[in-house]
Amino acid sequence: MPSWMPGKDYLVDFRKGDPYTKVDQGFARLPGAGYEALHPELTGLDPEQYPEIAKMRILADVAPYSREYQKHASIVRHQADSNPDLKVDYERIAEQVRQTKESTLKTAKRHFNAPVDTIEGTVKSATAEGVELAEYPGRTFRFSSVGSSMADLSAEMLGRSNEMIKAAPAREADSKLKERDRYLAETLAQGVHIKAVIPKGAAENATDIQAVISADGSNVNREMIERGYGSFREDLGGAEQQAMHGAAGKLFGKYAEEMFFEGDQSALNPMRYLPSPFHTKFAQERSAYSQYLQQEAVGTRMRRWERPIHDFLAPYARGIVSKLTGVKEISKEVNRRRDLDTLTDMLSFLRPLSQAANDPEHKGRYT
Repeated sequence: MPSWMPGKDYLVDFRKGDPYTKVDQGFARLPGAGYEALHPELTGLDPEQYPEIAKMRILADVAPYSREYQKHASIVRHQADSNPDLKVDYERIAEQVRQTKESTLKTAKRHFNAPVDTIEGTVKSATAEGVELAEYPGRTFRFSSVGSSMADLSAEMLGRSNEMIKAAPAREADSKLKERDRYLAETLAQGVHIKAVIPKGAAENATDIQAVISADGSNVNREMIERGYGSFREDLGGAEQQAMHGAAGKLFGKYAEEMFFEGDQSALNPMRYLPSPFHTKFAQERSAYSQYLQQEAVGTRMRRWERPIHDFLAPYARGIVSKLTGVKEISKEVNRRRDLDTLTDMLSFLRPLSQAANDPEHKGRYT
């Protein structure tokens, strides 16, 4: 392996032994003949001489947590400042890494039934990265639900016209980004008074805040999307996202969430007391708390047809009790698993103490 691949200081040592056996389909994902067969532009190059973007792409795939990835991603980021095509590739790879590092437990956010605050302030500075207000020093209000990176815009343009050659959407996206910057400079000039809808309590407890911003009666977030300066991305918004919609959209979203969110509905919602085995198969949303109840407490992780009472009827009965009374009846199997986890933790704690007692000369090695 070339010197830019991680060694013994990473989770996987790619420089010792046969590196191609250490990741799935390593022959096609690591530097060498297999990778070059899939990327002909690298054919004949020594892996040490691969372009920085190729190094970043490989490291993002097999070693996204490594210092080497951070180093080469930083180099590509600086190279991309004046190169729209390279910037598109960089942002796509960086987004892939971000998604890889996210929790594998996917839960949903409430967008219409979570509380929000509406604040007002005077613009101190504004860019595509966010808005700073004179009244809230040290806080950055980012444009909620708007994906306006080079990668977002080029993907949107390719989606509209598959006949575009690779360079065309990058050039058009670069032009749109310049228009976006001019629009923000005019609409959110220094001294302009704005309103911002943010998650409840965010202004007091966070420095990086998603917000839906209005200036002169115009919803800036929505205007950016309508002008083609960004695309709507639900994953980039939370409770404040409700301000992106009109009265009818808010009303529909509010009732849809109450119906489709499982496990944590309000006490006044009749759906809380009714079994809902049908629509949830097609339109199911769960918050982190509801997902925990469903898989780790009242419900079960797996439903097996050969165990209908244990995996279907019993969790269903516990769920009805929970909805009607609020009592979380936890199964014996879950309690047993928790006891075993506690025992494992205790043994992990006691083992080094025992080793230290038997080897006082090297006590520091175990504690």
